[in-house]
Amino acid sequence: MKTWLKSGEWQNHANCLSDSRFLISPERLTEGEADDVEYLCHTCNVRPECIKHCVDTESSGVWCASVFIPEISIPDSPKRAKEILEEAAKVRGQLKESLPEEIKRRGEF
Repeated sequence: MKTWLKSGEWQNHANCLSDSRFLISPERLTEGEADDVEYLCHTCNVRPECIKHCVDTESSGVWCASVFIPEISIPDSPKRAKEILEEAAKVRGQLKESLPEEIKRRGEF
C-alpha cells in the first residue's frame, strides 16, 4: 500500500471527496445515482486505503469499494438492530478479505 506523508492524506485523492451520495443507502438513490457511485468507487485509486479505513474504524452508512456498508441506526426492534450489526460486520469482513487483491490490482499510483 502507498505510504502517505500525513494521516488521512489519501482522502484527498478519493473519487467520493465532497460527494454526499456516498453517504446514502442504495435504496434511497436513483438507479443512475447508484450506478455513478458504484462506478466512481470502482475506478478510485485509493480503494485499499478506503477499505482499511472502513474496517479499522468499523464504518457504517457509507459506500466503500463499490459496496454499501449498512447504516447502524436505532431500528424498530432489538432483533433488527442485531441483524444490521451483523450485516455491517459481514460486509466489513468481506472488504478486509479483498484488501490484498485490491492492493495488487492497483499497484502504486
